[in-house]
Amino acid sequence: MSGDVRAKDNKSSLSHRAQQKFNAGKYEEAVDALEKLVEEIDPRQDFKVRHNVALARFVAGLDTPDKLQQALRQNLRTQLQEHDKNSKPSAATGEGETEETVEDSNSFSIEREMAYLRYNYAAALFLSK
Repeated sequence: MSGDVRAKDNKSSLSHRAQQKFNAGKYEEAVDALEKLVEEIDPRQDFKVRHNVALARFVAGLDTPDKLQQALRQNLRTQLQEHDKNSKPSAATGEGETEETVEDSNSFSIEREMAYLRYNYAAALFLSK
């Protein structure tokens, strides 16, 4: 159990450090922290972090607008596939409303993240013109 707690603390620390570095304008250091975080997190949470990595790499000058578009497009495609896979009807488990509430919450979270991805993708397209 202590290993789980340490891993969670490390993820939280990396996330916090990445945010601090980004806010301070130290974009390359933010990218480093985010890339370490990608290695440690659950793949289902990976979408949001990969989105942030793509944005931080672009702002740091490590990627061109075309590379940003490519990363965002891939992230969006993967997230849509995951959303489609998870939104298929499942057999009733008898837990009723609780399961529906969790599914609705997860669906909203995915929809919100996809909206951010689409917005940033549109901005990247605008920058490349």
